[in-house]
Amino acid sequence: MILRFCPAACTGSDLPAGHATDTMVNVPVQAATSLPENGSLMDIPARSWSNVTLGFGFYEQQWRQFCYFLRMCGDDGWLAVEHEDVLLNSLEGLEKSVALFKSVMPAAPIDFKLHDIWGGTHG
Repeated sequence: MILRFCPAACTGSDLPAGHATDTMVNVPVQAATSLPENGSLMDIPARSWSNVTLGFGFYEQQWRQFCYFLRMCGDDGWLAVEHEDVLLNSLEGLEKSVALFKSVMPAAPIDFKLHDIWGGTHG
């Protein structure tokens, strides 16, 4: 997940298909070994980072900002969930990921309208 977004990069329909994957950084291991990782995917305690179920790495607030950014850029397409968590059952991981997105993703159509407080037409 990218946490820093550039609004100038918004190009509406030019956005690529969205993929959601989450990462947990094992700070004590990362501090001792650095971030590049080539260890066994199954040895989570020894890894500096691991792919995890959505919401188990990044905070809900960060996922909310991610979804808001997608809407800001005009994206209303599909978002593919990538489940690569070796510690959670695939179905459980998918259910938790869907539940997270249901709680953070804007779903209703935008209905905001500017009020004409100036007595004329203003954009």
